Amino acid sequence: MENMILKHMDVVRGITISILEKTTEEAADITPKGFNNNIRWNLGHIAFIQEKLVFGLAGEPMQTPESYESFFGAGTKPADWTETAPSLEEIAKVLKDQAHRIKEFMPLLSRSDACRND
Repeated sequence: MENMILKHMDVVRGITISILEKTTEEAADITPKGFNNNIRWNLGHIAFIQEKLVFGLAGEPMQTPESYESFFGAGTKPADWTETAPSLEEIAKVLKDQAHRIKEFMPLLSRSDACRND
């Protein structure tokens, strides 16, 4: 099951990064009428929430930049930003690095859970 989850993450993360790399900085900042968030926010939100779900909930240190919570956490939106948001290049690096860390961490987490159930 773990292997299937990691393969799924690879596919989805690959699609996400491919789209990110085809998106311009200008296009990433367009907030469509009737929506609160733009492409940049959604990409950063993926990085922040996945970090929180995998590492934060497991009690591990989160490695996304501290500013990601105020930019991309639940309830945030670009209209409220008072500082310059991370570039698409930075977000892409975070997403790529995070995928590698998750692949390394998940087997450790599974072994740790197995030990607790004994």
